[in-house]
Amino acid sequence: MKLSRINCLSIALCFALLAPSAWAVDKGLARPLNEQRVALVIGNKDYADKPLRNPLNDARDMKSALESLGFRVVYRENANLAQMDDAVREFARYLDKESVALFYYSGHGLQVDGINYLVPIGASIASKAEVKSRAYDANIALGDIEESGARVGVVLLDACRDSPLRSFRSSVGGLAQMGVGSGPIIAFATAPGQTAEDGKGRNGTFTKQAVFTQPLEKVKLA
Repeated sequence: MKLSRINCLSIALCFALLAPSAWAVDKGLARPLNEQRVALVIGNKDYADKPLRNPLNDARDMKSALESLGFRVVYRENANLAQMDDAVREFARYLDKESVALFYYSGHGLQVDGINYLVPIGASIASKAEVKSRAYDANIALGDIEESGARVGVVLLDACRDSPLRSFRSSVGGLAQMGVGSGPIIAFATAPGQTAEDGKGRNGTFTKQAVFTQPLEKVKLA
């Protein structure tokens, strides 16, 4: 799978914003003294019906990468719905207008009526109507970033795999476009409406290609 041009450029831009440089200092864009770098990282792997291979590796590697950039990381593995909600609330408490805020999720996701939902561990969803109460609306984390007025906001969703729920299948594959216009930088594992690969090595295809395997400027563009 080749990453889309918008995904690669979005991720390259977000890491460029985080990296100190002489150019940034010269232009007055260096990191403010009171800046807080806060990240929420969630990796969900052990689904009962359709477990995934790489989300915990992805999440752990992303956590390490972000900590090396000075982030306070709120971290969860194999989170159920209540645990995901608690993590997002903890993340939101650290945010303010001087923050650099980043949300990264690796696991199953699906869209219903144009809204993206992240699938918790242990979710039992038998119908479209149950998705809203039994999966996690990705717009909540996005909204927390926007409402905080964070200086920089980034959302990375490696969550476009097919639904793991045998009893319910979304009629539309992948995730829906979100965050159109100004606001946080948002990057998906693949184009809206398409499904992504879990990857055959340590990391999922999106995380491996975009962050860990090679310099971002050398990632293949579609």
